[in-house]
Amino acid sequence: MKLALALFLLFISIAAFAQKLPLNYGLAMERGVPSIAAEALKAKFDTALAYTNEGFWRSNTISYVFVSVKEKTYYKGSISTRRLSKGNWHSAKVKFKKINTLQGKKLFQYVNKSALWTLNPDSLNDQRVRDEKGKLQEIKVYDGSNNVFEKITSFDCLTIQAYAPEVFIKEYQLDNGRKKFIAVRDYFLSRYRKL
Repeated sequence: MKLALALFLLFISIAAFAQKLPLNYGLAMERGVPSIAAEALKAKFDTALAYTNEGFWRSNTISYVFVSVKEKTYYKGSISTRRLSKGNWHSAKVKFKKINTLQGKKLFQYVNKSALWTLNPDSLNDQRVRDEKGKLQEIKVYDGSNNVFEKITSFDCLTIQAYAPEVFIKEYQLDNGRKKFIAVRDYFLSRYRKL
């Protein structure tokens, strides 16, 4: 009995701590590997906050902007790659430079305190609305883009994404965390540009 309990606890601990990095759309889904940002940044920095916007019209390119920290030094940067004609991808190009520590720290604090990472991905991407009769209808939005945030460390990657959040708020009054996501995204991108 003790052996069975010990094996059960061992199994649970392995399952809890030995998970692969989460996947995102585009390159990661096709190759079955962590996102291009996680691959490029996990060994370079202590923590990185990365953002990308994915969509059909950009399916042959992947680009991220990120803010990162290593040993109390903050950086801003970008990652980009493009698909070759045979479906393979170029190696990712990573560019970064040092930024003001106080500004980098404030940006990290804002994103971490914003509750972005606690948003429910299912409700954030819920595409159902009730019609006049109270019946749930699924909404199809074509040519939308997927907004993705990743928090990357050397051992983990949290991913939160919202598909066409403005469309679902404006046209269908579906919030479910989308306003919070948009506010964090807009703040992150506006501060990123000023760093």
